[in-house]
Amino acid sequence: MNGFLGPFLVRELQSGLRSGRRILLLSAVLLTIATLFCLVYALVHETASTTTGDIGIGTAIFPYVVGLNLGVLCAVAPASSARAIAYEREQHTLELLRVAPIGIHQLVLGEFIASSAFPILLLIALLPIDGLAYLLGGATWQELGIALILLIGSLVLFVSLGLLISSLSAGVRPAIAATYTTIGLLTLGLPVLGLLGSPLVDSWLRSSSPMLVAHPPPLLLALGEIVVAIDPWIAGSIGLAQIQRGSSLLTLTASAGLTQTFLPAPWLLFGIESCVLSALCLKLAARVLTRPPRKLPV
Repeated sequence: MNGFLGPFLVRELQSGLRSGRRILLLSAVLLTIATLFCLVYALVHETASTTTGDIGIGTAIFPYVVGLNLGVLCAVAPASSARAIAYEREQHTLELLRVAPIGIHQLVLGEFIASSAFPILLLIALLPIDGLAYLLGGATWQELGIALILLIGSLVLFVSLGLLISSLSAGVRPAIAATYTTIGLLTLGLPVLGLLGSPLVDSWLRSSSPMLVAHPPPLLLALGEIVVAIDPWIAGSIGLAQIQRGSSLLTLTASAGLTQTFLPAPWLLFGIESCVLSALCLKLAARVLTRPPRKLPV
């Protein structure tokens, strides 16, 4: 790795982590998550005390805690990465980085590390709150492992996607808007599309291809799970259901019609897909930056 990457990372990390707005944002997020945790605990405690007592209260709270962390990552992780390269282009300093003694791939890697620093710091700061769900009892180490994979995979994917969109955008605002729209469609639009579109697709297939509905090929089920597993909320929900049923954590029995097949667990697929898609986004961002510079409107 070129020696210039060290000072480059120092500059990026200092400008990001020493920002007063970042400190205020970190404090606001921690206060909000702590408040929501207390509210969820009070609600679950009131409900559980009349049924099973406090023994399994950690099990009831843990999904909410992980969901809140994922929501924080969706809101925070894309912000810094989406503006990273677009800001340099907007300030007409990107060409200075092009001629600096550092490769384009190292430049993208440095922006990726710098953009990931604050979300990682945020996750570390949230660990004590997350640990309370485990200490309250009920949550298992399997749930902690799946949650860790979901959170790290989401962080890497969101930051990489933000960098790719940032490399394609001419300004900071379009980059941020496009990044949040894409992540919103990926995490929220997919479940809504599936909920609204599944009855229509099922009705159309039953009328046009009844044999496909009765005997779908295993490859079709595998492709469907690959698409579904890219959503961390869906992958985490299915993983939690597997733990509660006591079934295998590494495989999932998928059935449709008369077809039944074994597939990798969605949370495991999400971890693989997030790594592959993140590497692809960084590769494409580096390729975009190797193109000749285009003249921007004044």
